Amino acid sequence: MSETIILNSIEKKLERPQISSPILCELIAVSKEYSLDSGNVMALKDIHFRLYEKDFLSILGPSGSGKSTLLHILGLLSNPSKGRIFFKGQDVSCLSEWALARLRGQKIGFVFQAFHLLPSLNALENVALPLIYQRVSGGQRKRKALEALEKVGLARRSHHFPRQLSGGESQRVAIARALVSQPSLILADEPTGNLDTQMGKEILGMLKMLNEEGKTVVVVTHDVRIANEANRILFLKDGKVESLSSRGEAR
Repeated sequence: MSETIILNSIEKKLERPQISSPILCELIAVSKEYSLDSGNVMALKDIHFRLYEKDFLSILGPSGSGKSTLLHILGLLSNPSKGRIFFKGQDVSCLSEWALARLRGQKIGFVFQAFHLLPSLNALENVALPLIYQRVSGGQRKRKALEALEKVGLARRSHHFPRQLSGGESQRVAIARALVSQPSLILADEPTGNLDTQMGKEILGMLKMLNEEGKTVVVVTHDVRIANEANRILFLKDGKVESLSSRGEAR
């Protein structure tokens, strides 16, 4: 059976997003195996999956189902043990670490549960950090970082350090850092996990706004309520895709 037939079969429960969008990222027969002292662990098993431009996808599943591993592979942070990955039509499975790092820096933004802000840098400097590796000049870095902070409503806190920010403000700084390179894909790993309910809603609303503006957004979560805010839900169990469903169908 051809790869195209397999993918169409797996996605039979759901068509593309209603907007006519090209494929942004495609995984074909992807598996990921880790070697531990206790033996080998298969984190992902034969994943066939398409992510479309302007998509808003949640990856849902219990602890240990492979959610974060799949996110890392989508973000080109981890190579699969088997299978192929295409990003904007390019086979990236065999790219060098340098080439993958450059592609990540230009096309992908990351938001993590623990924020990962450097305590010695203020908000503006944290947001500007990715631009240093892209050799953007100091003046441009400052301008772009301030624009990103304005987008998330934190320009007035640009010179505050992480210890002076609330959890919600820290996550908004992290989102601004993800946006500063103007990536086409935003990957968020449990972005509301360390926040109270109200602040979690605000952060999720911000991600939805970015999607409405044309960004592709992927959110990893174990919370069905958060998953149902996305346009599509991919459910993982024991490293396998159990289902792809549309908004409101997760239970």
